[in-house]
Amino acid sequence: MHEARYHGETNTIHKATESTAIFNVDSTEHLQIRTQHIEYAVKQLNLAEREMIERRYLASETEYDFLLCHELGMSERTYRRFKARVIDKLAFMLSLEVKNDETTNVPLTV
Repeated sequence: MHEARYHGETNTIHKATESTAIFNVDSTEHLQIRTQHIEYAVKQLNLAEREMIERRYLASETEYDFLLCHELGMSERTYRRFKARVIDKLAFMLSLEVKNDETTNVPLTV
């Protein structure tokens, strides 16, 4: 035996669906704007800084620090300091709060 099921209109958009759609659109727009800000900030770096950021973080095949420092002609210690300064500089340009890890004295983004 078959019983009829009664329900409301099927062409209405429920609040949850509407909220999810708005969230997805807003998230996409936010990511696009954030990406543009990051690209602009990276372009403002000098050549050595930009090369390190692009090769370490933005290339399709990122390079490891221990390889990259030698390719850039730096000791590992100098490279670590250089990288920390560049990341701190980018964080400042992107208006991110930065504080140092007390144990390693390395900038952490908050």
